Amino acid sequence: MGSEGSYVPTLLCIEDEAFLLEEIAGELRDNGFDVLEAADGDQGLELILAEKPDLVLCDVAMPRMDGRELVARLRNEHPHLADTPFIFLSAYADRTHMLDGLHVGADDYLTKPIDFDVLLSKIRTSLRQVQRMKARSDRLLADAVCHDHVTGLPNRKGFQEEASKFLRACSSRDLSCALFILDIVDFAEINDYYGADVGDQVLRDVAAALKVHAPQSSLVARLGNDEFAVLILEGAFEHSRRGEGTTIPEKITVAASGARRNIDVSLRAGLARYPRDGVDLKDLTTRADLALNSAKPSAKPSIVEFHHTMGEIFENRFQLVSKFRDALVASQIVPYYQPLIEIETGRVTRLEALARWRHPEGGLLSAGVFLDALQDRENAEMLGKEMIRQITCDVGGWKAAGVAFGSVGLNVSEADLLRPSFGLDIVKELARQGLSPDALFIEVTENVTFGSNRRCLLQKLSELRTNGFQIALDDFGTGYSSVTQIKELPCSLLKIDKSFIDNVVNNDVDRAIVRALAELGGKVGFELVAEGVETIEQCAVVRALGCRFVQGYLFSGPVEAADVPALIERFDRAQALDLAV
Repeated sequence: MGSEGSYVPTLLCIEDEAFLLEEIAGELRDNGFDVLEAADGDQGLELILAEKPDLVLCDVAMPRMDGRELVARLRNEHPHLADTPFIFLSAYADRTHMLDGLHVGADDYLTKPIDFDVLLSKIRTSLRQVQRMKARSDRLLADAVCHDHVTGLPNRKGFQEEASKFLRACSSRDLSCALFILDIVDFAEINDYYGADVGDQVLRDVAAALKVHAPQSSLVARLGNDEFAVLILEGAFEHSRRGEGTTIPEKITVAASGARRNIDVSLRAGLARYPRDGVDLKDLTTRADLALNSAKPSAKPSIVEFHHTMGEIFENRFQLVSKFRDALVASQIVPYYQPLIEIETGRVTRLEALARWRHPEGGLLSAGVFLDALQDRENAEMLGKEMIRQITCDVGGWKAAGVAFGSVGLNVSEADLLRPSFGLDIVKELARQGLSPDALFIEVTENVTFGSNRRCLLQKLSELRTNGFQIALDDFGTGYSSVTQIKELPCSLLKIDKSFIDNVVNNDVDRAIVRALAELGGKVGFELVAEGVETIEQCAVVRALGCRFVQGYLFSGPVEAADVPALIERFDRAQALDLAV
């Protein structure tokens, strides 16, 4: 046996001659091995499966299951034990028998009578080979576990291990360093539009660019999806900022064969410094992530450095997310309705549903107050479901009461459209109220339709249009749209953002934009709504420019569901607006 605490290999000896089995087992035990004994192949296979010995000594010629059949079954039927070394023992010394044994899967061959010195040498040689193979396998496995297979960079686990060593070295040498957490602007859209192969090429090229730009002493890793990390000694980073070396790239060009053209890729980064912003990897990474989150609202490449106020902002946002979720559960989030007016008749033709928070302390809060809470996908999905339920219930009640409300606009987020059951949820709630799809129209903003997951979202909108829902593009002019992109949208209603209406009376550029959109709408079949109309002068100008519909506080702010019938009746009685034009 080995010394206390040392590993003692377990050997299995399979021999049908009892006296020889006893002799071999005794010799092996005398030389420090644990030994299992089996009198035939069946018993031997049972012990192999149960005990998983380190090495097997096996007689070739045995009744029922001989050694050749045993090793063949082990190699073919039990792959997790296929690497167990086998040494055949045989009375036949000719070369044919030896080669036959090796051919069926034995690792070595020894003839009887047994020379125990030779046997012990073969056993130790086989065990050393197994140990070397295991050590190499462990190294390869460890390398695979710690490295990303797409880019070859350390993955999150590898980064955590290497970065911890990096920071310990900085601490022992009194050095500072900079941690960048980066992501790729609109990577989901690139991956969705061009496909996963091009997406992988983008990741590889970004990884290569980071390795080229970062100093040699830096640590570069891919943390997951499109997120990377770069850890740089402060001296090297400051050196590069003075133009004397390399730094983090904000843009790279990817020559992707699958895209058949070059793709310009932009990077955003959050920066945190050791030891100023954190003395351990967890704190440093958290603060670099906070800085990156501050950079994300911009679609442009940027590097944002951590500031202590970001922690306060994150905490406030976290509290808001939690409180808003509680408010949804408590039914404090309700729809309010703002009318869309046809200028010529002065009648309400549609209503837009707007989420409001009946806060027990803060009163009625508009969406601008809780917009950050909707960055949380679960909150956004919960709000979408709740709005569908409440709006269809309100619309069903108005229909039953004979209120001519036209149709109601449901504001839809990216989280709604990406939810597989979204369309079915609307149809089911409408059916529950005895309503058809023309009772609602779907409102989406430019940021949703022209942002990430564009192709998927446009497909979802097209499916909704096919199923009878009208689509409205809300807040037009504030995001990414162009005339070329608009033609891809399955929409029939275009709502001009309030920012163009605010100065339409006195600003020639805004007036020209509204006129051009009205002409475009007339030619391609869009109905045009001027949002945010607050004065009679604004209404007169947008009417003259060709807008048929208006919405804004000149006519009415959002009202709760119970007040909608009276609101519509008031406009019906008025018959037409006195525009004083």
